[in-house]
Amino acid sequence: MYNALEQLAQLSDFPFIGAESVEAAMQEIIATEIFELNGAPLATAVDARIIERNVTELVNG
Repeated sequence: MYNALEQLAQLSDFPFIGAESVEAAMQEIIATEIFELNGAPLATAVDARIIERNVTELVNG
């Protein structure tokens, strides 16, 4: 969605984060070897998701 100045508009306070930024961050985390499973550091990032939740009030009371 764009605003009147044709700038990307957001519906939340969080900045837009693209897939490339997320993938780069995931690779940095893997490279630190901070997470382990059965004593071995994680070797591969598998996926990342955005999960949205919508609430529609039918009766407020």
